Amino acid sequence: MALSTRSSWKDVLKALTEAQKDMVEWNNQDWDNLTTEGGRYGPKAVRDSLTPEQKRRESAKKRAGTKKGKQHVSRTKAGKKAYKKVEGR
Repeated sequence: MALSTRSSWKDVLKALTEAQKDMVEWNNQDWDNLTTEGGRYGPKAVRDSLTPEQKRRESAKKRAGTKKGKQHVSRTKAGKKAYKKVEGR
């Protein structure tokens, strides 16, 4: 979508679909690995809400799935709760 000189960012944001608004919000979050060893990647709000043990389990599960050649690995029970709280869904 081209931005003319008369348009404001508010007008552009109003024109975005729900999926596009989610992407804008997603890009504005501070994303990083949950643990220093790598594994699961998540936003700061999720990293702050999980205990060190929960972060370790979440990343270990992702690393194990990746080792088996899987790109998409389901979250742990605690991880699901934390992401749901942050995403509001």
